[in-house]
Amino acid sequence: MLFHTVQRLIDEGVSAQNIIYISVETPIYNKIYLEQLFWKNGRKDQGEVDIVGINPAKFKPEWAVEIKWTDSFFHNPQNLLSLRSYMEKNEMDYAMVTTKTETGMKDMPFGKLQFIPVACYAYTVGRNTLSSMKNSFGI
Repeated sequence: MLFHTVQRLIDEGVSAQNIIYISVETPIYNKIYLEQLFWKNGRKDQGEVDIVGINPAKFKPEWAVEIKWTDSFFHNPQNLLSLRSYMEKNEMDYAMVTTKTETGMKDMPFGKLQFIPVACYAYTVGRNTLSSMKNSFGI
């Protein structure tokens, strides 16, 4: 239903750059400013992907991050069924997955998966947010 509403807004002439949907239930991005375009995307019948970056000009996903707090998906990436489905549906060949401690790249039949510890990802998001604020506001 949300996607129909967004499409209707675009059809009515609202710029995709002026439309945002963000859910802040994942602790990594609940402090990010709205200028950082993150999309909570998912449906219960198809699973979900935690963070998706949308290209505002094309209104299509450019990147995706699946937040995991365990190393089990690093050792069993074939179990990332929702992420696989999302990548295939959106013709994406790369995504990031957070882990507890593991780092590495896995080549899967549906694309490359980069694994990074969740603490490192949280640090990177925080650093980028502060850098953006400094550049935008001189803080």
